[in-house]
Amino acid sequence: MKLGSLATYACEGNEVISLAGRMFATIYAWVPTAAAIIGLLFGLLHRLLLRTRSRTYGGSSLEQQLVTATHALFTVLYAIQIVPYTILVCRILFADDFLQSLIRWYQGAFVILDSHLVLYAFEGALRVVARPNWLLLLHHVCFFGITATGFFARSFFVLKLGLIFDCMATYEVLLFATLMARRLGASHAAVRAMLAAGIFIYAATRVLQLVVLIPFFKGSYGQLAGCGGLGVWSAMLVLTSILLIIQAYTFRIYAGVWRRHAPGLPASGFSSARLGHTTEGSSISLSHKPSDSAESVLSDSV
Repeated sequence: MKLGSLATYACEGNEVISLAGRMFATIYAWVPTAAAIIGLLFGLLHRLLLRTRSRTYGGSSLEQQLVTATHALFTVLYAIQIVPYTILVCRILFADDFLQSLIRWYQGAFVILDSHLVLYAFEGALRVVARPNWLLLLHHVCFFGITATGFFARSFFVLKLGLIFDCMATYEVLLFATLMARRLGASHAAVRAMLAAGIFIYAATRVLQLVVLIPFFKGSYGQLAGCGGLGVWSAMLVLTSILLIIQAYTFRIYAGVWRRHAPGLPASGFSSARLGHTTEGSSISLSHKPSDSAESVLSDSV
C-alpha cells in the first residue's frame, strides 16, 4: 500500500467520466435496505436492554433509553464492520490500480457507508427532538456535505475523503461501548479501563488519519488546480478542518468522563441528570445550571 496512490484520479478524464457517473449513481442505493436493518436492530437492542437491564435501563426515561440504545447500536455495528471495512477501504485507496480496485470493491464499501449515513440521520433526528446538540449536528452535516458533494460532483477525490473519515469512525467502537456501559451501571474501574483503551485507539487512529490526509490533500491540489477543481478542494478542506476540530474537542469531553469515574465516587447510571455522547456519535448538553462547572457539564453530557 502506497500513500502516493491516494491522489490518483483526483481529476477524472473523459475516459472515466461515464464510469464515475454509473458508480456514483449507486452511492445511496443501499440506504433503504440499511434503514430497514438498522431499524430492526435498534428495536431488538432496545428490547434486549429492557429485559437484561430492567433496573438501570428500564427505569430510565424514554429519552435516556433512546440515547443509550443508540450507543448500543453504534457499538454493535462498528464492532461487526471495523475489520471488513478497513480491508475494503485500504484495498480501494492504496491499490496500484485505483479504478480496477474500486470497480471490484465499491459495492461492499458503499453498503457500509450507507449504513453509517442512516445511523447519522437517525441520530441527528433524535438529537433535534431529544436533548438538542449542535456540535453533534454540525459534525453530521459536515459528513453529509462530503458525501453529497461526491455524489453530485462525481468526484473520486471527494469519495476518497469520505471513505477515509468514515472508516476511521469505526475505530470509536470502544468509546461507544464505554458510553453505553457507564449508563448501565458498570463499575468505575470497568468504565475507566474501557475508556483508557478506547482513547488510546482513538488517538492512534486520529494520528494515522492525519498521516493519510496531509499527503492526500497535498497530492490532489496540483491535479485539481489543472482541471478547475480548486473550488471543490477548498470546500473539502474547510469541512475537513471542522471535522478535525470536533474530533480534537472529543478528548476534552472524555477527560471529564475519566474524572467523573474516579475511585470512591458514587456509581454512574441513569440517576445522572444529563445524558449524551461525543462527536462521531457524541454530544454536549446545552441545558445546564449556571453553577455547573464546565468539567461537570462535559462529563455528565456523555
